[in-house]
Amino acid sequence: MSQVATDTPPLFDCRNAFASAIEKLADSDPRIVAVVNDSVGSSKLSGFKARFPDRLINVGIAEQNMVGVGAGLANGGFVPFVSAASCFLTARAMEQVKADIAYSNVNVKLVGQSSGVAYGELGATHHSIEMWPGCGSCRISRYLCRPTRGRPWKPCGQRPPSMDRCSSGSRAPRCPN
Repeated sequence: MSQVATDTPPLFDCRNAFASAIEKLADSDPRIVAVVNDSVGSSKLSGFKARFPDRLINVGIAEQNMVGVGAGLANGGFVPFVSAASCFLTARAMEQVKADIAYSNVNVKLVGQSSGVAYGELGATHHSIEMWPGCGSCRISRYLCRPTRGRPWKPCGQRPPSMDRCSSGSRAPRCPN
């Protein structure tokens, strides 16, 4: 049987682009830290952990605390990238995202991994189909002071323009009172 050539590009894991981008940012900015919820492997941050062991904080399975730790680090002058499965940032930790990050207007980068049904084999508890950027609809997160959204989806090694703002200290606009 002969192989049929297709024009379909090979699959690319966006988590690899994120990991590469955050390592490059951390090379040039010592304020860059990563905060995860027992997801070093699934966030593809093993390389970051090896290169910057003092700049990766693993809070364990404690998503609300993870967001609070990120906010505290931002208040201390760091630029935290809080990375977890999208469903856990949007559902489990939404109160902390709202109160600790959005209302307080702190410079925290929320990185929702594997939106949609990417964690299919883990079932509905790990699906994020209702609200996170990356799955097309971000209903709840849109109301939190218009957060800047970016997707590190370039397999060719280029970063989208939004990644260039990540360490600049840019924040979402203040919420009106």
